[in-house]
Amino acid sequence: MISEITFSRDFSSFWRLACPMMDGFIRQLNRGSYDRDFAPMKVETAPNRRAFVNEVAFSAFCAITSSYLQGLKAVSVEDAIAENEPLVRLLASQGERDGDYEQELSSDEVNDAGEQVRRLGRRLGPIGPSRAITCRPRFPGCGIIDACEGDVLVDGILFEIKAGDRSFRSIDLRQLLVYLALNHAGNGTAIRFVGLINPRVGVSFQMSADEFCFEVSGRSTAQLLDAVVYGIASGDISR
Repeated sequence: MISEITFSRDFSSFWRLACPMMDGFIRQLNRGSYDRDFAPMKVETAPNRRAFVNEVAFSAFCAITSSYLQGLKAVSVEDAIAENEPLVRLLASQGERDGDYEQELSSDEVNDAGEQVRRLGRRLGPIGPSRAITCRPRFPGCGIIDACEGDVLVDGILFEIKAGDRSFRSIDLRQLLVYLALNHAGNGTAIRFVGLINPRVGVSFQMSADEFCFEVSGRSTAQLLDAVVYGIASGDISR
């Protein structure tokens, strides 16, 4: 069994056949077919610390969202970061992680994480009882892929958060497709739109799932997702 990230990253031959227009789509997206939500963040977190900071920021955002939706006492951004930092470090110690997760966050890194949390709140908000929001939505395993979690599902829109200091990549879109395929195979909640958010660079992208599938493959949503499901269920795919 492998993770959805491994499948998205390593099986290039499969993806070239399934989504022959993916490279052209990602080039067009990065040339300006995105939304500019905020100016790029000016904090200069060391590259080997960004993964840790990003994970703490996302975990803090999820904690704040969960508290709000459950009607619990409001949690400040700073408190959420302080509470989730050791949890992220503990999880990192139990698996393979790139970067430095050992040192405590510096004040600048806390500011970095805090700004990411606030940006996510503004981009995905307002969060309230009238909105259906799920942090870390679960998707069932299928074939060679283990059960896994996405980032955020809001009112039928599946968002992945990519907070690197970089443009969007094909692997980001492949990951969205894997979640769509697993959801399709498991007859899960309807996902009508997909999107990517980069709070660090300040950009995002959102598109209907039907349009997205057609743009990257030239096929209908059902045809493309059936092809992905067949590949991961049969195991008859090459890297």
